[in-house]
Amino acid sequence: MHATPSALACTATTKQIHYKRVLYAKGGRAIEEATRLFPLAGKAPTLGPDQFLLAALHVFEQSDFRLVSVGPESLQRKFIEGQAMEYSLRPTSGSRAAGKLMQWAGLVRFAIGTLLWRPSLILAGIEGPMGLTALLLAKLLRARFIFLVHTDLSTASKRKFVMNRYVARCAHAVIVHGPFLRDQLKKMGCESHKLLEFDTGFDALALQKKSPDDSREQAKNGIFLYAGRIERNKGVFDLLQAFEAAADSSDTQLVFAGDGSDIDSLVQQADASCYRHRISVLGPLPHKELLGWMTCATAIVTPTQSSFPEGRCMSALESLLVGTPVIAPDFGPFPYLVKHAENGLMYAPDSVQALAQALRVLKDDPELLVRLQDGARRSGRALTQPEHTFLSRLREAAA
Repeated sequence: MHATPSALACTATTKQIHYKRVLYAKGGRAIEEATRLFPLAGKAPTLGPDQFLLAALHVFEQSDFRLVSVGPESLQRKFIEGQAMEYSLRPTSGSRAAGKLMQWAGLVRFAIGTLLWRPSLILAGIEGPMGLTALLLAKLLRARFIFLVHTDLSTASKRKFVMNRYVARCAHAVIVHGPFLRDQLKKMGCESHKLLEFDTGFDALALQKKSPDDSREQAKNGIFLYAGRIERNKGVFDLLQAFEAAADSSDTQLVFAGDGSDIDSLVQQADASCYRHRISVLGPLPHKELLGWMTCATAIVTPTQSSFPEGRCMSALESLLVGTPVIAPDFGPFPYLVKHAENGLMYAPDSVQALAQALRVLKDDPELLVRLQDGARRSGRALTQPEHTFLSRLREAAA
């Protein structure tokens, strides 16, 4: 697949790379993200889940830009005359046949709308049928195609795995989040020269790291923090149970920060707990405020279940960037980042008992905590060194 110079219409500068039209197909909800982030177009991104769309808006500031994603509505939704579009591929009720029909109808609408708009660059941050459709459209339009991989592709169904492997192999470039996904894409047959790995290093965060005195003070605080989507397969209820098992008579606190489909259930279970006065569900926080919580926490806990296709846990990464240890399951991307007894603790995946033991060990051993905080600071310093952020990798892939 080769894009012609006329189709690309690409001019690289130190700030922007210009294509006539850029289409970004990504997970999430297009209308919600467009409402919140389009007004920030041109602003350089920082850490957090917003960085990917903000980076694209920043790099392609001079291009016509369209964001597309999928949602459960029965009809497609538009934002500002098609700058963002949401296609209904996820049925919430009805028969399986009706759900399949909705998915196909959404894909057809996506294909027709894209062909009529004629983008010269397609960014695909979504997998499965929509990612494959985006690739085929790029072939038809002779557009440049970049595949963005943020999640574990190996956990998909066999049919989706085959689709994702084909998309990765055919893409002009594949931007992968971290070494775990890089190695996975290599095993899937993606050529090494196409793979552009980013690990999100931002020098500004180095200023927020704890001093040694601050770290030793944290040994007295006993704040375990979860930061991320409030979803069952992200392990939030496992963490709640583990905390109850490890809490005993100490003054340890458990704090959840984030939003998601299971937040109401989590609030109900936390309120029903005998330790409810030591459990807080804060909901979504501004990223700067979240980093403040990370800095003052004893440890960040990332209790993701093995069934979730985690590709790179941002909260674990950001925790080390601010010098806070991580408690994580020993599977997938986590061992690439967390080294047991060096900058955090690993535990057996899906085991509430093992997670509770990790909480208990860290809570009862101040010397271990100080040692892990020292290791987390060292890891954080190393993570701020890479020159390749998502922003720079996107520029490189699009040039």
